[in-house]
This record gives sequence, C-alpha cells and structure tokens, in this order.
Amino acid sequence: AFFDIGYTWIDESPVSIRTLQGFLFDPSTVTSSITDVDDREEQEECREKKKMVEENKKHSHLSSMKNNSKLKQLSLDQFIKN
Repeated sequence: AFFDIGYTWIDESPVSIRTLQGFLFDPSTVTSSITDVDDREEQEECREKKKMVEENKKHSHLSSMKNNSKLKQLSLDQFIKN
C-alpha cells in the first residue's frame, strides 16, 4: 500500500497512516498471510471436530450393539398372557 502512494519507509519510526498524504484505506484490498493461516487453522479444527463426532457416533452405535447382545431374547409364549 505504501508503494501505491510513493512513500518509502527508511527507518523504524512509527507511522500513522492518517498522516500520509494521499493514502486511502480500502479494506477489500487487504491481503495477509496471517488471515490465511487463521482460515487454515479454522478449517483444520472443523475437520477434527467432524472426525470426533463421527467417531462418537460410531462408538455409541457399537456400544448399543454390545448392550443389545446382553439382552435376553424372549419367545412369543412369554408375551401371551393366559
């Protein structure tokens, strides 16, 4: 952005953008590698959460199958009352 207005920063002095003549800030033109990193981290976290949810579903299904196998199978005679 500094190149667009012909400004060269030659020392470590703090610069207030508002004091630079001819500088207009347009947020739509901002690019940052930090934003890209945040997006990638967010996507990775989302994938991990989805994976955990799938694992939990799988585990709960297996555990319900275990519980069902412990149940006693009833015959029709046990349902009919005399």
